[in-house]
Order: sequence, then C-alpha cells, then structure tokens
Amino acid sequence: MKHLLAASICVTVAAVRGMAGEAGTGAIQYLALGEYYSTVYTARPQGDAEYVWWRTEPLILRVSLNNEGHDVIVLRPPKSGSPFAVSIAPAGSRSPQRANVSWFSLVSRNPSLSERPATLPAALEGSSALRWSGVTSDVSSLPPGIYRFTVRSNLDLAGSPLQVNNDSIRIDLRDVATDTDQVELLRIRATRCLKDRQYACTDSFADTMTKIYPQAAIAFWLKGQSAAARGDVGRARRHLSKSAELLASKADGLFITLNGEHRVNEFIAGIESRLGQLK
Repeated sequence: MKHLLAASICVTVAAVRGMAGEAGTGAIQYLALGEYYSTVYTARPQGDAEYVWWRTEPLILRVSLNNEGHDVIVLRPPKSGSPFAVSIAPAGSRSPQRANVSWFSLVSRNPSLSERPATLPAALEGSSALRWSGVTSDVSSLPPGIYRFTVRSNLDLAGSPLQVNNDSIRIDLRDVATDTDQVELLRIRATRCLKDRQYACTDSFADTMTKIYPQAAIAFWLKGQSAAARGDVGRARRHLSKSAELLASKADGLFITLNGEHRVNEFIAGIESRLGQLK
C-alpha cells in the first residue's frame, strides 16, 4: 500500500511539473492601444467597448510577444507582407474589413525592463519581450459606433508555439460633434504634448480648452505641469491651485458629473501633493 501511495505521489508530481513546464514555454501575444489617456470630459466607453477613440485621431495599436518561458525563441519576419494582419468589424458583425496599419516601431524589452530598438530576425530570450507599434487612419472613414479590431500574427516562430492572451480590442468610436467633445479632444492633444515634453504645444491646447470651457480644471492642471517641468514654480503653483479650486468648488461641473466624487477627491489630493513638492 505504501509503495502504491508513493508511486501515485511521484506520478502526480511529475504530471504537475510537466504541465507547468508546458505552460511556461512559447510566446504569448498581448494587444492594447498604444496611446490612451482615459476619459475626462466625455462619457466612458459604452456597451462592451474598452476604449473611447475619436474619428479625427490616428489610432495606434501595440502588439507584444512575451517569452514567459526559459528557452530562446527565434522570430523571423513573414516572407511577404506585414508582421500582423489587422481587421475591423462593427460590434456584432461577422464581416470584418482589412485595416491598413503601418508598423513604425519595434523595440525589445529585457527582464530589467530597459528597452532598445530591435529588428527581425530576433532571438527572444526568456522573460523578454518584443513590442510592435502600428498606426492606422482607417478610423476616419468609419461612422461612429463600437468596433472590434482583431490582430493575427504572420510571424515565423521557427516551430515555437504561440499563445494568444488577447487578439482583439473593442473601441467606442466617436465624432467630435459638440463643444464638450472638442474640449476632450484638446485635453488628449495637450496631454500627448506634455508626455512628449512639448510644453508650448501643451499650453496652446490647454489655452484653447479654457476659451471653449473656462471652468476646465484639467486645462489649468496641464498648464501647471507644463510650467513645473520648465522650472517656473510660481506659475506652476498658480495654475495647479486654480485647478484644485475649480474642482473643490464644483465649478467644473462637467468633470464632477462625468467622473464622480471619488475621482474628484483623488485628483484634488494629487494636486495638493504636487503643490507640496513645488518649493
């Protein structure tokens, strides 16, 4: 009996180890939007959509292949065409159309999370990743609605298996139809400029926001962050204080309505923390 129990335990342990080994090999594909700044002055995604996007803005897709095992995976480019095939379909439709995507960036990320440009063919080591970024302007020709973008790999993995974590994203595509929509679009563009350290561009878009909607607390927050990045502490404090005042007094009713009290309080706390850092 003891011998049978020991043998049973050995077989079970071996099977678990085998399954763990299999699960940890091969490449895993992840898909996301390459640029997204959430929602502030517009309603959150509707239906089963994950993101809100605007028809006027080129859309960036980001595909990552992660080697979550230990063995090196060799990736080669397809013999012809793009590394990935992308299709677009309205929600509920079974008739997708091909999307024209220009893949403009490929970087590798090692276990220490440092990134550097990469090219194919490439040897993907364990705990490392390759990440492609591609842009499409096809959204400008689509009517507003919810769309599914699906990505299929054309890469040659030299026999290594490819597991797909997710191959599609759902986007609530909208028109810039109202002043409120315009304020949201300007916020996105100003935030993009701030991320890229283009501070004059940040200020220009933020100023236009306040011309359309003078109570836009986020416009003053953006100008405050821009001033702080340039070392203008006095100007940064004035703009950030104005932003906190508009939120605390509920003067920015649009932000209050669309984001809720918890997010308002969270944002005010963040501003107060930033003010404490600016001496």
